[in-house]
Amino acid sequence: MKCYFSNIEPEFCRTKQYLLDKMKDDDLNEMTVFEAKRITKDNMFYCREHMATGYVGDGCGFDCEDYVPRNGKSGCCKHRGFCYENTGISKTLTLKNETKNL
Repeated sequence: MKCYFSNIEPEFCRTKQYLLDKMKDDDLNEMTVFEAKRITKDNMFYCREHMATGYVGDGCGFDCEDYVPRNGKSGCCKHRGFCYENTGISKTLTLKNETKNL
Protein backbone atom coordinates (compact mmCIF):
# COMPACT_ATOMS: atom_id res chain seq x y z
CA MET A 1 0.00 0.00 0.00
CA LYS A 2 1.41 3.39 -0.97
CA CYS A 3 1.93 6.05 1.65
CA TYR A 4 2.31 9.80 1.25
CA PHE A 5 3.72 12.76 3.15
CA SER A 6 1.66 15.96 3.32
CA ASN A 7 2.01 19.51 4.60
CA ILE A 8 -0.62 18.83 7.26
CA GLU A 9 1.60 16.36 9.16
CA PRO A 10 4.99 16.50 7.41
CA GLU A 11 6.70 14.13 9.86
CA PHE A 12 4.27 11.26 9.24
CA CYS A 13 3.43 9.38 6.08
CA ARG A 14 -0.18 8.37 5.70
CA THR A 15 -2.34 6.28 3.39
CA LYS A 16 -4.31 7.92 0.60
CA GLN A 17 -7.61 7.13 2.33
CA TYR A 18 -6.45 8.73 5.59
CA LEU A 19 -5.47 11.90 3.71
CA LEU A 20 -8.78 12.00 1.81
CA ASP A 21 -10.69 11.68 5.10
CA LYS A 22 -8.54 14.43 6.61
CA MET A 23 -9.30 16.65 3.62
CA LYS A 24 -13.06 16.12 4.19
CA ASP A 25 -12.68 16.97 7.89
CA ASP A 26 -10.69 20.12 7.10
CA ASP A 27 -12.91 21.19 4.16
CA LEU A 28 -10.07 20.99 1.63
CA ASN A 29 -10.75 20.23 -2.03
CA GLU A 30 -7.15 19.71 -3.10
CA MET A 31 -3.87 18.76 -1.48
CA THR A 32 -0.33 18.21 -2.75
CA VAL A 33 1.28 15.09 -1.31
CA PHE A 34 4.67 13.44 -1.77
CA GLU A 35 5.25 9.73 -2.32
CA ALA A 36 6.93 7.87 0.54
CA LYS A 37 9.60 5.21 0.11
CA ARG A 38 10.34 2.56 2.73
CA ILE A 39 13.82 2.79 4.28
CA THR A 40 15.39 -0.66 4.00
CA LYS A 41 19.13 -0.29 4.61
CA ASP A 42 19.40 1.47 8.00
CA ASN A 43 17.98 -1.20 10.38
CA MET A 44 15.53 1.44 11.61
CA PHE A 45 12.00 0.75 12.76
CA TYR A 46 8.95 2.74 13.79
CA CYS A 47 7.11 1.84 17.00
CA ARG A 48 3.40 2.35 16.37
CA GLU A 49 2.65 2.10 20.11
CA HIS A 50 5.02 4.89 21.19
CA MET A 51 5.05 6.77 17.84
CA ALA A 52 8.86 6.83 17.89
CA THR A 53 11.74 5.55 15.78
CA GLY A 54 14.56 3.32 16.91
CA TYR A 55 17.33 1.03 15.72
CA VAL A 56 17.20 -2.75 15.77
CA GLY A 57 18.94 -4.00 18.92
CA ASP A 58 18.65 -0.81 20.96
CA GLY A 59 16.47 -2.31 23.69
CA CYS A 60 13.11 -2.81 22.02
CA GLY A 61 11.69 -5.95 23.56
CA PHE A 62 14.03 -5.95 26.53
CA ASP A 63 13.16 -2.65 28.19
CA CYS A 64 9.70 -1.91 26.81
CA GLU A 65 6.64 -2.63 28.95
CA ASP A 66 4.45 -2.65 25.83
CA TYR A 67 6.45 -5.37 24.01
CA VAL A 68 4.13 -8.01 22.54
CA PRO A 69 5.74 -10.63 20.26
CA ARG A 70 3.94 -11.21 16.97
CA ASN A 71 4.08 -14.97 17.31
CA GLY A 72 3.02 -14.93 20.98
CA LYS A 73 6.38 -16.31 22.22
CA SER A 74 9.39 -14.19 21.29
CA GLY A 75 10.88 -12.17 18.49
CA CYS A 76 9.64 -9.12 16.63
CA CYS A 77 7.08 -6.95 18.43
CA LYS A 78 3.62 -6.49 16.91
CA HIS A 79 4.03 -2.70 17.26
CA ARG A 80 7.11 -2.62 15.02
CA GLY A 81 6.61 -0.88 11.69
CA PHE A 82 8.68 0.55 8.86
CA CYS A 83 10.31 3.96 8.51
CA TYR A 84 9.73 5.97 5.35
CA GLU A 85 11.46 8.82 3.55
CA ASN A 86 10.06 11.52 1.31
CA THR A 87 10.91 10.89 -2.36
CA GLY A 88 10.02 14.42 -3.49
CA ILE A 89 7.69 13.00 -6.15
CA SER A 90 4.52 15.03 -5.85
CA LYS A 91 0.92 14.14 -6.57
CA THR A 92 -2.28 16.15 -6.20
CA LEU A 93 -5.20 14.62 -4.34
CA THR A 94 -8.62 16.05 -5.11
CA LEU A 95 -12.01 15.45 -3.55
CA LYS A 96 -14.78 14.92 -6.05
CA ASN A 97 -17.82 17.08 -5.43
CA GLU A 98 -20.69 14.74 -4.62
CA THR A 99 -23.47 17.32 -4.28
CA LYS A 100 -26.44 17.03 -6.63
CA ASN A 101 -27.83 19.90 -8.65
CA LEU A 102 -31.27 20.87 -7.37
